[in-house]
Amino acid sequence: MHDQKQFEARYTADAKTKEEFFACADEIKIDYNQDGTLSFESFLEIKKLNFEYIFKQNFEQFEKLKTTRRELLAKGKGRFDIDDYNGLMFERIGGGIISEGFYVNALLKHVKVPTTVFDKSMKTFMQEPEKNKEHEEAM
Repeated sequence: MHDQKQFEARYTADAKTKEEFFACADEIKIDYNQDGTLSFESFLEIKKLNFEYIFKQNFEQFEKLKTTRRELLAKGKGRFDIDDYNGLMFERIGGGIISEGFYVNALLKHVKVPTTVFDKSMKTFMQEPEKNKEHEEAM
């Protein structure tokens, strides 16, 4: 298993990706409803950008891990060493969580939306069946 610094480096966006991400974030128009939540359009743009970059980051990591998976298979002479494989799966899950945390927190900070406002907006929109459906279709 890798040490913590290697793990974080593997699942943290590189400088080019961060630059692209923040350039896209600059294009999001932030509007608020009278109840203090984000407008649905602003909320959806934040969620779509966040999803796009989480997907991109995780896809790249899954591609890199193909080699590791194949090495484990070869080492096991036709079958995975279950402990190594479980470690690999936990690393993938952890990597996804780190990526998601980085992108959503960095994005909200960049567009100057408090986390509490975003959370309230998400709760509000996800409880409305039509908004929830539109959100899911956009992702």
